[in-house]
Amino acid sequence: MTKQMIRAIRDVYCDERECGHTICDFDDREHDLREIAEVVGVEMVYDEDEEEWIFNDADDYNLVSEALDYYYDLHGC
Repeated sequence: MTKQMIRAIRDVYCDERECGHTICDFDDREHDLREIAEVVGVEMVYDEDEEEWIFNDADDYNLVSEALDYYYDLHGC
């Protein structure tokens, strides 16, 4: 995870604390991955066959998963 990604997640976390609203559900990891992907700038593609958003490759998935774990850690999850 890059410093820029860490900064983006911390900015979102600070904004959440100020407004009292979170971008993630904490009980739906797939939804949360999509939200964090948008925050850190990783693009996802829509798979029309499966009718869902997917990552371009395993590296993108792993990067966003790491970023989501960091976000969860900030929230004490």
